[in-house]
Amino acid sequence: MVFEYMDYDLTGLLDTPEVHFSEAQVKCYAQQLLRGLAYCHARNVMHRDIKGSNILISRDGKVKIADFGLARFLGESGRRYTNRVVTLWYRAPELLLGENRYSFAVDIWSVGCLVLEMLTGRPVFPGKDEANQAQLIFSLLGTPNEEEWPGYRSLPYANTIFGAVPEAKKYPNVFRTVFGSKGLSPVALDFVEKLLTTCPDQRPSATDALQHPWFTSEPLPCRPQDLPRYDSVHEYQVRKRRHAERAGPKHPCRGRTTERPCRARAVTLP
Repeated sequence: MVFEYMDYDLTGLLDTPEVHFSEAQVKCYAQQLLRGLAYCHARNVMHRDIKGSNILISRDGKVKIADFGLARFLGESGRRYTNRVVTLWYRAPELLLGENRYSFAVDIWSVGCLVLEMLTGRPVFPGKDEANQAQLIFSLLGTPNEEEWPGYRSLPYANTIFGAVPEAKKYPNVFRTVFGSKGLSPVALDFVEKLLTTCPDQRPSATDALQHPWFTSEPLPCRPQDLPRYDSVHEYQVRKRRHAERAGPKHPCRGRTTERPCRARAVTLP
């Protein structure tokens, strides 16, 4: 199978030091991504692996969602799915707590992580493992309670993650304090905070997210054809470059110096 060449993926751009996204540019990418997910979700398809390397971008600014290898049709209510899906840094809290009856909200969480990463230039929750990932999420967004997230305590891994946490040790929600200090506007904070609601039932659908005032406030989203153009770059190229930098120069006689330690099918959006 042969598909058209896409000049960038989002991770490749984000990991390129010379690339800095404007808010209008982030809005354009987010808008196209949400439209694509709205199309998928309307057809009962969960992607289940939204991350930067699966968001392809053409030189003329068109976004395509790639790699549907983990995608599944959302079946009848109550159907169980594996919770070992979505790349860790973009994995929703209900999956980390062992939920196996989830829905499109897992994709919306991943979008929230990506939008905030585009706005700040850094991954939001770069966890080392599942436990650390959960700790990063709840230390920023607060320890959930039954009023905000009914039933979360009954999820399989809730006791493992939270244990018998005394009230005084529970995390407060510091999202607006942390990211408000980074220069994000109140409307941008509100948009991302809604996508990153810990309770999956409270997250907006992709269609509802597109109606948020962030998209109609200044600066307005760029038109795709007006987006900046860069040299072609993808995640695997960035990894290859970093590997070469870590390897260091080779000694002419002994090989490596000891001075330094030595995807995807695309679907066109409507």
